[in-house]
Amino acid sequence: MTKIFTSDLSQYSKHFADHGYVHIPGGLTSEFRKLASRQVEGYLQGPLMDQFAIGDKEQALYEFPSDGSDYLQQLFAGVGTVCGLTPSDMTLSERHIKTYNSDADPKPLAHKDRYASEISIGFSIDIPKGSTLIVYPYDELDINTFDSTREYRANQSAVESPEQRLATARRIEINDAPGDVVMFRGHKIWHMRWNAAGSTLLYLKLNTFDCDPLGEDPRSSDLTNVVA
Repeated sequence: MTKIFTSDLSQYSKHFADHGYVHIPGGLTSEFRKLASRQVEGYLQGPLMDQFAIGDKEQALYEFPSDGSDYLQQLFAGVGTVCGLTPSDMTLSERHIKTYNSDADPKPLAHKDRYASEISIGFSIDIPKGSTLIVYPYDELDINTFDSTREYRANQSAVESPEQRLATARRIEINDAPGDVVMFRGHKIWHMRWNAAGSTLLYLKLNTFDCDPLGEDPRSSDLTNVVA
């Protein structure tokens, strides 16, 4: 059986509980990383998800390998250990390969993930030097109750923009590398990737309240196309 994670993830649970995010250097096993890299290359040469192409990146729907390994159960168990959640309560709400174009904005606006992204998990596949994940885990932690960051921003106060409020917030820079894992409270924490051009990641997002707006949990009967 191919394992996803390399180490005992319980060592990261306190950091997540205290800070709402965790960076796990080298968190992917070499076997899964190689497997995922081959998958990513194949997916990006095939049909892309045009409804999720938002100018600076392309996306493809990720499928777990059908080699008999219990990948979904491993994912849920690992996230449950780190985030203090019960695996049997989890719904996988998103599974996208994301690759950033060469002309991606080097300093884009921060965003929050859709409501169904209670926990966002990033597997770093190909990360050029200087590409950095920025998170704001301590300030402005209201939940994005909408199905996109665009809707969320449209309903923000007209008096003060998120950028004005985040200017004084504590910012954390995560210098991830290929094979690393990041977990954070996606629908609560403002975040963005700086110098993203050429970066490729596998993002898996889940929640514990049975919310699958895109129909992307492999246990769902079909897929529903919803524009992000």
